[in-house]
Amino acid sequence: YRNLKIYEYIFSKKDYEIIFPWKKEKFKNYYLFKKEKGYIYLGLSPLSTSKYKDYPLEFYPSLIKKIKKLIPNLKIIIFGSKSQRETLDFLVKKLSDYIKVIDLIGKTNLKELVANISLCDFFLAPDTGPMHIAWSLGVKTVALFGPTSWIMKGPLKNGVSIFKKISCNPCEKSKPSCPFPQCMYAISYKDILKAFENFLDS
Repeated sequence: YRNLKIYEYIFSKKDYEIIFPWKKEKFKNYYLFKKEKGYIYLGLSPLSTSKYKDYPLEFYPSLIKKIKKLIPNLKIIIFGSKSQRETLDFLVKKLSDYIKVIDLIGKTNLKELVANISLCDFFLAPDTGPMHIAWSLGVKTVALFGPTSWIMKGPLKNGVSIFKKISCNPCEKSKPSCPFPQCMYAISYKDILKAFENFLDS
């Protein structure tokens, strides 16, 4: 990843392509849902391997309501690991009150994860593996950064990084010594909605 960033800096171009170890035409063998015509699909991968990199989970219900106002024909696909199931159940229940949710938490292996992310029209996540899979597949990605560097780890293409500078970030630490991830709480709904508006206008 960092070598690609160096390549971009030296040659001022992005003429590379991300190659997956299996052909995209075989993705259909791993789809876990069928897209319906007339809907826009937003993938969410809310939890990373470190809680300090996560956008506050309690912010998502109101945020998704606001995104749905922008995109009325929206459906949500939530990705996560089996170990994240209990934490994400809260979000699934909240969102299901007003929007169709496709729950893939703990239901995908790696090939299924990649294949089903490829079905998304948009993707929203903090600094996670699924976020990188999304932009590399060409999915329009909104990536949320706080303790890690958006310059070194943000989407290389097909995406936008949202980062709010405070006194101590990026710290590159996923750490217990951080009393409170202010950098993630500093990201506003307005910042995220603006990214989606720009995608829709482009």
